[in-house]
Amino acid sequence: MIDRWTGNIRASLIDPFFQNSFYSYYGAPILGSMGNVMAYSSQRSASMPSMLVNWSITNMAYV
Repeated sequence: MIDRWTGNIRASLIDPFFQNSFYSYYGAPILGSMGNVMAYSSQRSASMPSMLVNWSITNMAYV
């Protein structure tokens, strides 16, 4: 999470399913209406399905 006024990183969320395979990440986080953030885990392509991960912004944790 980035401070919109200073540009400094204020916090980050850990993806418990992340697997580094040295490919680019094609996706963007989705801000939910219930204080949550969703994103695809690891890289995603047409031939490689990916899990959708959900975090609570309040608890700063995977839910």
